[in-house]
Amino acid sequence: MGGAPSQLGRAGSLQSASVWQALAQKKVLRAACEQEWQVSPAGHAPRPSSPHFFAPATGCGAASATRAGGATATTPASEMCTSVVRRQTSNTPLQALVLLDDPQYVEAYRVLAANVLRSEADPDVHVTMVFRLATRRRPTAEESARLRKYYDAQLERYAGDPAAASALLRNGVTAAPAGLDERRLAALTNLTAVVMNTPDAYTLR
Repeated sequence: MGGAPSQLGRAGSLQSASVWQALAQKKVLRAACEQEWQVSPAGHAPRPSSPHFFAPATGCGAASATRAGGATATTPASEMCTSVVRRQTSNTPLQALVLLDDPQYVEAYRVLAANVLRSEADPDVHVTMVFRLATRRRPTAEESARLRKYYDAQLERYAGDPAAASALLRNGVTAAPAGLDERRLAALTNLTAVVMNTPDAYTLR
């Protein structure tokens, strides 16, 4: 089996010498997971695919765990792979919920929207630029019309509710850029989220 020599456990069965170390590590990790989630400060926020590392106080060594939001977009775990590798099915839209609601993604959408707003003033160009940056192609006439209609609806929404626009722009660990119209930035952030939640955006072919 490898590893340290086996020894008699309390019940009289043969056990690996490292079994208690593994159990202690599992207990520490469980305790860490039960603690309140702490967001990394600005400048230290991890990428969506980066693991989080825990260093147990017991000296059992460090362990890593995939970020919960990122786990919804991964391939099956190696220990669960069969002869046919495929994504696990679900009756809940987990990937869509992460892409639409995760603060780290919302912050990324806001940054993209801010860059577009700084470069152009025409709303039609805003729609086209966001779509091209996200999907690497130009939108069709029908896509442009639908996205422009949604953009206008969001502009109208935030014109009547500036507090909601400010709340949206506070997502993430970095501050929203100064000097931009919050109403327009919030509306374009939502438009970016819609485009980024399409297969053309999150799937490379």
